[in-house]
Amino acid sequence: MKKLIIIGAGMYGLLVKEIADSMGCYESISFADDNLDMTKHGDKVFLKLKDIKHLNDSSAFFIVAIGNSKVRRSILDSLIECGANVETLISPYAYVSPSATVGEGCIIEPMAVLNTDVVLGSGCIVS
Repeated sequence: MKKLIIIGAGMYGLLVKEIADSMGCYESISFADDNLDMTKHGDKVFLKLKDIKHLNDSSAFFIVAIGNSKVRRSILDSLIECGANVETLISPYAYVSPSATVGEGCIIEPMAVLNTDVVLGSGCIVS
């Protein structure tokens, strides 16, 4: 099982945690954020963003749960540049066509539909 670290502990981060929980494939789910010590629901933020590059854990996978696309892209590019494991989350309640292509770092929310031959680049959010 993998460890998931959600970058962004705001409301969107909490939604992403729910998606990850529903997938049932993570040993642990943690948050990284520079602004909070704890999420609104009491989850501890254990890591500041500046410390991610020093985290030496090959079982850790990262997903960027920040709504602002420019900030999300910048953090995602930094993760890729430093060789971090970037995760893609697809809710088990979404439909993704077998012919669709989903880039790394994407989040496919519940009830979303990706039809035949859809191609998503990295870091996309589909709701």
